[in-house]
Amino acid sequence: MSDVQNLEYSDEASATRYVFLKGGQKINIFIEDKNKEYQYEAIFNQLLPDIDFGAIFSSGGKSAMERLFYEFGTFDPDNPSHPNIYIVDGDFDRIISSENMIKSSNYIYLKAYNIENYLIDEKACVRFACGKFRKRECETKNIVSFNTWEEQITRQAKKLFLVYCYLKAYHPNIKNVNTSHFLFLDAETGFERDGAFENYTCMLKTQHQINLEEDKEKIDDIEEKCKIVYGDDFSCLICGKFLISSLFSYLTSIGVNKANKQEFEWWLINNINISKLSYLADSIKDIITNTEKDKVS
Repeated sequence: MSDVQNLEYSDEASATRYVFLKGGQKINIFIEDKNKEYQYEAIFNQLLPDIDFGAIFSSGGKSAMERLFYEFGTFDPDNPSHPNIYIVDGDFDRIISSENMIKSSNYIYLKAYNIENYLIDEKACVRFACGKFRKRECETKNIVSFNTWEEQITRQAKKLFLVYCYLKAYHPNIKNVNTSHFLFLDAETGFERDGAFENYTCMLKTQHQINLEEDKEKIDDIEEKCKIVYGDDFSCLICGKFLISSLFSYLTSIGVNKANKQEFEWWLINNINISKLSYLADSIKDIITNTEKDKVS
């Protein structure tokens, strides 16, 4: 195995890999998700098939991404025609900390919570289920009832993620989105467990002295900001990983057997509705164009 392959994907090692590999790449891509380089590669190959993305570096988190951005900047200094592009999760940034978002065309915030939000697609989901049910798409679509699932889980999870957003804004030291999905979700149905939200709010009150009723005005303000940013589509506020956990459990509950979650997610990646990420493609093309112009001038 080569020295390059032996390098671990820690924050420090990602920087090491960048220095080690950067000279031979046309575009250097930085992402947050550790060990998800292969997933982004599959998405990029569909998004911009004619562009050589070269190496993809994982940082392991947003704070690490910011450090890498300030360390390496927007282009490879040894090869100024090779731009550095940073793709980061939208998280709750536009809702609670838009003023702290990095202002650089090379530092691209996803419009939804994270990349997994863009994998949630009815057609891909139905086609996956077809292979399990051994039925035609029209029959499978009726069985899956994707829109019913999506509307129900978005309605149920909205209140939870508004609280997570509130915690991120006012109590950032309290674990929120990274809490196990199945403290809220019923693994048997993919929907909200009975009493899960009430138990969670009770825990916040007893363990952290946070009374959500007293802070209702702050949560309402967050909801209004969400409407400004996302309109009526609150699914963008909900973590895509959470939604995939819900969707996979739901599919299992209606009879999509002999599958595992990793297989399902890989299917979604390779059957993504790539048009949902057209804005990302446009941003990357603009970066390449501007880099070429700078090179000429």
